[in-house]
Amino acid sequence: MHAKIFPKILLSDTKIENKLVNGSVKIIVLYSDEDINVANKLKTQMIRFYPFLKEHPLQVVLKEYRDFDPSEDTTAYYELYGEKKSIINVNKTAQKNSRITFAYESNYLDYGTLMSLYVSDKVSLYISMEALKQSDIVLDNIIYKIAKIK
Repeated sequence: MHAKIFPKILLSDTKIENKLVNGSVKIIVLYSDEDINVANKLKTQMIRFYPFLKEHPLQVVLKEYRDFDPSEDTTAYYELYGEKKSIINVNKTAQKNSRITFAYESNYLDYGTLMSLYVSDKVSLYISMEALKQSDIVLDNIIYKIAKIK
């Protein structure tokens, strides 16, 4: 479900064209050792569902939190399970560079992650207004009609 929804949510960033990396939409999926299989599956599914976003190729890069490089260019981050300190570090970099961060864990919103998706009988998108203000990201107004603000 996340592999289908997250890339589409990126299109709500009104300045996504300014965040392309060599003409591609680049997503860095951050993971811990125990999530390598989940990370690989997420990458495979995202690329299968969306070889292109708009007319831009989709590139998905897997990176362990311990190998996170704040200077590496990216369009957005997807955060799998990680230590609080690592999540906060990624979110500070993302906010500084106006990049969307997305996580399955809704408690990551408390650490500065911008968006979280909760899937049960229905799908709920959560947006952290505090993180949004700090990141200087401008989202298309349509996203606020489907999202819950936290």
